Amino acid sequence: MHFQVSPIGPKLLPEVLSFGDGKMNSAGGDVSFFSAVRGSGVRVLVVDHDPDSRLRLATLLEDDGLLVTQIVDGGEVPGACEHRLPDLVLMDVDTPDVSGLQALVRMKADERTSEIPVILMSTFSDPDLEPDFIDMGAEICLDKQAQNAVIRGAVEAVLA
Repeated sequence: MHFQVSPIGPKLLPEVLSFGDGKMNSAGGDVSFFSAVRGSGVRVLVVDHDPDSRLRLATLLEDDGLLVTQIVDGGEVPGACEHRLPDLVLMDVDTPDVSGLQALVRMKADERTSEIPVILMSTFSDPDLEPDFIDMGAEICLDKQAQNAVIRGAVEAVLA
């Protein structure tokens, strides 16, 4: 399988590319992982101002049995986490009012949300910025145009 990775956090690259037992579903996800989480109540918060990108991610994750909440802006993250914390946040870096980076910094500074893993997604691919995103608290950074298999691999690596 060929992965298009640009950029992705260096500390998790080997796990994303080799995670699981090698049994893949038709869309490239590890069958055993997604079978295990289906119906388990794993919650993912998707933050993206682009409705097409948001729908793509939500559909991909819901098809794998994850519970998805969608919001448009980084400023909505605290409200979305108010009643029930997500197990994972997939967040666009470039949201309109409060950027994904600002939301990430706020999440990591808040005792209640600091341990929630965050996968940042961006339309620009600048490897020089990637270490900054990781230092800010992101687990992985992905190109928003990454193949579904890469997105699934990142989700698997973070949630496993």
